Amino acid sequence: MKQVPKATLKPGTPEKSAGLSKLAAREWDRLVGEMQRSGIVLSPAYRSLIEQAATLAADIKAAWGVIQRDGEYIVNAKSGAVKLHPAVSHLSACRARLIFALIALGLSPKKSQAVDDPMENDPLAQLLGPRRKTA
Repeated sequence: MKQVPKATLKPGTPEKSAGLSKLAAREWDRLVGEMQRSGIVLSPAYRSLIEQAATLAADIKAAWGVIQRDGEYIVNAKSGAVKLHPAVSHLSACRARLIFALIALGLSPKKSQAVDDPMENDPLAQLLGPRRKTA
């Protein structure tokens, strides 16, 4: 079977889509800024993934605002039955999809990239800090 050569991404900041909502555009700026400050090398090839992540983050904020305003549950005016607000289901779905977009962007910490535990090498922190169960 013939091997396909691995693509090499060209570094560069992706161009923000003009069609993003105002909230999604702010989320784009926040996400790109956080990635750059974290030392992640961006590529124009990431545009659609960043757009998706920014749009999902904006949808999450909007759904959360609706839930804060209306509450988690709504009452059916005719039957009086209490049911989960549709925004709660939307929020949950957006969160799940955002995780996949962030993982696709490489924003899932690997074990080797995990932040060191400050208690690990600090004897004073180990003495004063909470006791942890060891396996």
